Amino acid sequence: MKLTKLWLVAGICSAVLSLQSANTWASRMVNAISGSVTAVPTAGQIEVDHVVYRVKVNSAADKSLRSFHTGDVVDLIMDNTGGSQTATVVSIVAHPRS
Repeated sequence: MKLTKLWLVAGICSAVLSLQSANTWASRMVNAISGSVTAVPTAGQIEVDHVVYRVKVNSAADKSLRSFHTGDVVDLIMDNTGGSQTATVVSIVAHPRS
């Protein structure tokens, strides 16, 4: 009898823990900005539509920063999870050229 209750409690706990992360990711808001690069990207920042955005250090955006040039149309994915007042760019996605 006790073993059955233990398995039931273990099953319920594993179900609760497995569902928790799905709810967290589903409710996370993604901040995205689209526009064209208006200045040559420098270390730690990119200018899109005449607004300068800071790039998060060691992120995917930081590693791909040098591959973008003036006139490229891009999407910036922003993150504001560090508790800071300003969001930083964590990913840059280029639109296909036509």
